[in-house]
Amino acid sequence: MLLTAAQILAPVRAFRPGKTFVFPQRVSVLVGDNGAGKSTLLGLIRAQYRHHWTPSAMATKDTTGTIALTPAPSDAPDLLLHIDLSQDHMQGRAEFDERHFALQASLVGLSSGQVTLRQCAAMLEATTAPLVLIDEPEKGLSLAKQRAMLEVLACAIEEAPQRQFLISTHSPTIAHGLAQQVLALPEGRWMDTAAYFAALEAHGADMARRYRAARQAERPAP
Repeated sequence: MLLTAAQILAPVRAFRPGKTFVFPQRVSVLVGDNGAGKSTLLGLIRAQYRHHWTPSAMATKDTTGTIALTPAPSDAPDLLLHIDLSQDHMQGRAEFDERHFALQASLVGLSSGQVTLRQCAAMLEATTAPLVLIDEPEKGLSLAKQRAMLEVLACAIEEAPQRQFLISTHSPTIAHGLAQQVLALPEGRWMDTAAYFAALEAHGADMARRYRAARQAERPAP
């Protein structure tokens, strides 16, 4: 595989120096609460490779000495495709070239969910990169379209057995459909997918109870 581990060398957001993330499988699903570092980790990895279609915010920063990848990345072009569908390619038309003009034109007038599905499918079909990073492909999608996105991803994975995928998600539908184990951030611990989402649901229920208790405590007595 093109990437088997990533070690944090300097403090960056949720991560501390020495933290190592291992990717023993061809498909790694990254999960974690908001602010856990999913996009940060993918962005740091992305910044170590030469640009391919979708830019990373990390690529515009000096990340020298921040992360070490195993194996060390080659300087060859087109080794990596980074898909972040929060980047609106219809507004950033410079992200398209002549090869993708038909896709760009076909997106006019569609809903954001339809655009997201078509963009992801087209980018996965067009790439020859051996490493694909996808940041929260379910953004803005209904439950029905999350199920459709799962099929887009599953087909791409099945049709390219030589390709490695790192996919971050908040979607139980996508996570359960792609992997029996997930990489939970910021700890970097591999967990059973069902156990992770059960723990997350329990944590959310506890947060909701504490919020309601705090609101009730703030109300004046009748």
